[in-house]
Amino acid sequence: MATFNQHNQTVGVQHNAENMIVGSSASMADIAAGVENVLAQAHQTEPPLPPEVQAELVAARDAAVSGDTAETGGRLRRVLEMGSLATGIGSQIAAMLGALGG
Repeated sequence: MATFNQHNQTVGVQHNAENMIVGSSASMADIAAGVENVLAQAHQTEPPLPPEVQAELVAARDAAVSGDTAETGGRLRRVLEMGSLATGIGSQIAAMLGALGG
């Protein structure tokens, strides 16, 4: 597993990311922390994330904290389906899904 620090860098449409987890496995605590990071960034994005995307992210974080891999993956996939790629968080969500194995 590798962690890339992208603080204050622009990569594609993603700006000022803290860390991106890349690898085949990550702990659920890592995934929960990653989702928490995305939620923190969401308050600084223009335009802000839609409420339904934020709600799915909160549910994904809570599922990760509880250790429910299937629920976490399902919630993260729904975030991607809601068009998060246009908001700049899509690559982070995709990386977390990859770390979950799906």
